[in-house]
Amino acid sequence: MICLIQRVRSSQLHIEGALHAEIGQGLLALVGLEKDDNETTLAKMLDKHELARMSAAKHWSAWEANCSKLRPSAETLSKFTKPHNAIALARIETHYFLNKGFISENQILRNMVPIQNIPAILIHGRYDMVCPLDNATELHKYWPTSELQIVRDSGHSASEPGTIDALVRATQSIAKRLSDAS
Repeated sequence: MICLIQRVRSSQLHIEGALHAEIGQGLLALVGLEKDDNETTLAKMLDKHELARMSAAKHWSAWEANCSKLRPSAETLSKFTKPHNAIALARIETHYFLNKGFISENQILRNMVPIQNIPAILIHGRYDMVCPLDNATELHKYWPTSELQIVRDSGHSASEPGTIDALVRATQSIAKRLSDAS
């Protein structure tokens, strides 16, 4: 679930990632796009016609629901595409993409020096299509005291069983290190 908000990655996120998930063309058609164009998607979500806004948001959120877990579920899809959830998720994500995450290109990696000696456990789902695995491996290269754990049976969502287990184990490990140090 490591996301470095890099330009290439954010522009590819909802189209190329969706294509790999075999639903990208459907997303483009449903939202009325022919190419990766977050500005057009945002414009549709700000459209004066409520139905146009809702249609764009629901399709954006459906993509997110279907790609966030290793095994998409009807329950997740239903939750993500509820009208208020869909609008909130789609508008927030598009807003961040349009503003490049409110950081400059590679800002996170360029500014690792102050924390590079702080131990960390980075946890990332092997099949994360929302934030590709190379985000985590790149951050790990810049953070020499980090430990990278790739959860083999997880995607993007922190609520997947493998990721929950890894997060709990990481928290316990850090708590033990802090306890032993005091």
